[in-house]
Amino acid sequence: MNWTCLFLIGTCSTWGATDAPFTGDAESISLSESGARIYGQDLMLKRDTPLRLVPGPHLFIDDYYFETAEGVSRVVNVPERDARIPNPIVAGKEDGCFQPYMTVLRDGETGRFRLWFGRRTDDSNASRSRLGYMESPDGIHWERPARVLDDPGGPIQFGVSVVDDGAGAANPAQRYKYAWWFDGGLRIATSPDGLVWAPLSPAVLIRQNHDITGLFYDPIRSRYTATISVYRPGETWQGNRRISMHSHSADLLHWARPRYVVLPETGVDEGETQFYAMDGYLARGDLLVGMVKVLRDDLKADDPPDPPEAYGVGYTSLAWSRDGETWWRDPAHYFNPDPIPGAWDHAHAWIDEQVLVGDEVYLYYGGYARGHKINRFEERQIGLVTVARDRYAGWAGQSAPGRIVTAPLILEGAALSVNARVDGVWVKGQITDAAGKAIEGFTFADAAPLTGDKVAHLLSWKRPLDELAEKPVRLEFELTNATLYAVEMFANMREAVETTMPVTRWEDTICKLEQRLAKEQPAKGATVFAGSSTMVLWDLPKFFPNIATVNCGFSGSHLRDSVYYADRLIIPLAPKAIVVYAGDNDIAQGLTAEDVADDFGKFAQKICVALPETRILYLSIKPSLARWDKWPVMDRANKLIEKFCRTDERVEFVDMTGMSLGPDGKPRADFLRKDGLHLNEKGYAAWTEVLASRLTGRQARPEGRL
Repeated sequence: MNWTCLFLIGTCSTWGATDAPFTGDAESISLSESGARIYGQDLMLKRDTPLRLVPGPHLFIDDYYFETAEGVSRVVNVPERDARIPNPIVAGKEDGCFQPYMTVLRDGETGRFRLWFGRRTDDSNASRSRLGYMESPDGIHWERPARVLDDPGGPIQFGVSVVDDGAGAANPAQRYKYAWWFDGGLRIATSPDGLVWAPLSPAVLIRQNHDITGLFYDPIRSRYTATISVYRPGETWQGNRRISMHSHSADLLHWARPRYVVLPETGVDEGETQFYAMDGYLARGDLLVGMVKVLRDDLKADDPPDPPEAYGVGYTSLAWSRDGETWWRDPAHYFNPDPIPGAWDHAHAWIDEQVLVGDEVYLYYGGYARGHKINRFEERQIGLVTVARDRYAGWAGQSAPGRIVTAPLILEGAALSVNARVDGVWVKGQITDAAGKAIEGFTFADAAPLTGDKVAHLLSWKRPLDELAEKPVRLEFELTNATLYAVEMFANMREAVETTMPVTRWEDTICKLEQRLAKEQPAKGATVFAGSSTMVLWDLPKFFPNIATVNCGFSGSHLRDSVYYADRLIIPLAPKAIVVYAGDNDIAQGLTAEDVADDFGKFAQKICVALPETRILYLSIKPSLARWDKWPVMDRANKLIEKFCRTDERVEFVDMTGMSLGPDGKPRADFLRKDGLHLNEKGYAAWTEVLASRLTGRQARPEGRL
């Protein structure tokens, strides 16, 4: 693909914000009052000014950020079913699930997952529902039996949309909001706990002629949005169709005039395409991503159908918005029913909820086995699939390198990461000025290629990104056998490193260290060496033959990693002393001297609380040829840590700087390996001489405690 794109300008409308509350019938509104767009069919408007890339994720779900793209193609990242998930996770027969609608929330205080679903009534009334409720520690395995909550002051026909305003809700008694459809339209109730509900109003709040409603809170625009379904004819399709509208409110009682957000179009949508609802919204950066439930009652799941009267197939498509009013629908199928006959979700697969869980998004969906109206009290069930974070769609390059160039941007941050799956060679990035000329220090040659499959590859160049503040620039990516999904801007390097290099990345390494320690069973009271590769490469039995030592270092680690894993690696050993070398990698990655000093303070605090009699000896960050350009920051970190060590007699600073510099004031090459970074035999011998005297004899220290 090779094109010059047109771009969307947000309408910047305050649609409904100053209008009188809507009191009519939603289906009577003209179809001209529409924010519905079809991706790949409707053109976007060209921007006149650079986009501001603010901190947060920026998804490449479409070509919004691109000016040109050559040798790449857009690919939808279809969720794959995982046999390890015990689907269906909420069953029709066992749990009473009766509808494909649900809300799943993760409690911010406990971390537990809470699920509300449409449950059948005791008399299996096809026009009534109850509110079922379950909890789970992991979002996968749900505790039974399911609870049946009391109705919210009146009957429920359909609808299970629950919003949690959070622990800081302005009115704790109304922290939770619940929306459903009954007797002509949208109704809302509130609750302090999500279990006992009271109606917010006895009246219908938005009148609509189709019995599907939804409610979500838009955190980008700080407002509630109702998704309402209507059934009506239109000029771009034949007959009556189910279609979706949005209305907004600040108080849930007064609602703006609804507007259409999903509409079918003959020639684009095949057969009798209907949109049962849009729900499962998730905000990512400036983007809202919704899940569209597409219904094809003109299709059958099986040929011949089972039973003969079975009909109806349902699948999910993507829709998204950057202004909350104009919604771009992708006509491509995002999630289809299971093609295997007899599968519990063989006829329908309607995603109704998205929950962000670490580096994944949990997609909860309603599944039907054989058709739209077949055995609805047992065959409508809830399942789960997962996808990597922000990977709804991406741009793939093949064996011949593809290239993407963005429109002019203003980079409002200090670091940038890339969400990419690299199956072959690499993704490379460079920064150009607005005219397309590569900027020195930010070229392809100045950046390391990104390899592997990660939702957050840290992009780094020879110069710091904040040098480009307020300057219009372009990002340019080269992709070879790779797919690019998103970028994320970070306000500072600390946040970037913690996101792209989480402490949990060491879990396999730590497990192996634990296994080694369990096998060796070192005696209590030894001296533990902790930190990065400088410790790992130190031959402790050779250089410290008369001191009991335990090596707990792991190569490539940062100080914060040692803080996190101290409870598992160091504290159980109850050492007499701990020798720490870390901070070198931290600064090389872009962290500040203050970041490193702060992390060492956390390490010392943790050890001094758990092991008040244990000494801590911090070895100063060494000057090296490979990282000589970082030495001013490293030197400052050393000075800050040395100052901190004076506050407690248990914490000592061991300065290796003087011996590591030559007469010319530069790193001694004869102390370093060929890589110019790590100590060689001679370097370790010199360091051992200094450290051994500190371990076997103790110098007088200033008084003080942490």
